[in-house]
Amino acid sequence: MKKEIVLTTATAADMLDYGRKSTTLVLENEEIYIMNMVLPAAEKHTTWNMIKDELTMKFGNIDSILFDFDLSGKTGKTIEATVYCINFDMKKIVSELKRKGGILQGVYPLQLYVLKKYQKLIRDSSYLLAFLFRNTIYLAGAANNMLVMNKIIDESEGFNEQNFGYLEGEFRVIYLINIKKEAMEGFLSHDFRIEELKPFNENIF
Repeated sequence: MKKEIVLTTATAADMLDYGRKSTTLVLENEEIYIMNMVLPAAEKHTTWNMIKDELTMKFGNIDSILFDFDLSGKTGKTIEATVYCINFDMKKIVSELKRKGGILQGVYPLQLYVLKKYQKLIRDSSYLLAFLFRNTIYLAGAANNMLVMNKIIDESEGFNEQNFGYLEGEFRVIYLINIKKEAMEGFLSHDFRIEELKPFNENIF
């Protein structure tokens, strides 16, 4: 049976009951750094290694950087890759999971995990997604169904021009999860479409 765990911090790794089953870790409160790369066309594994080399040149030691990528375009002998990075050291967690007999199936930042879970309910290819989870608002922007921006906001701040209004020129629809339409009042023009999706709670994991 597959098991999915929301993980807040690496220091909690030794307290979690991973169990002896396939496990997906969902990382909370981690903002995703997004960058685009143009690379020679190659098999996926080779592309992964090229991206790793590029990240090493940019950041130096990348032992604590998790990354994944989507192919966003192809022109002749080159490909365009959208790369997602977060700074999170997985060594302790992976060691503890293996010690308990668990099998690591994947690691996702919460934003990408929720996008994946709700993708079938979203009718647009370019949109904003805003959701509330454990007193934190996660804001994610997708273009052609790929993440292009994200932001994490404390619920006490709410929505304001500084952390939300400037995005209006880039998107024309926003999907809300665990947030009411009324929270958008005063920040969106009349031609901005607002959609509420079914709520979730911690039991989604």
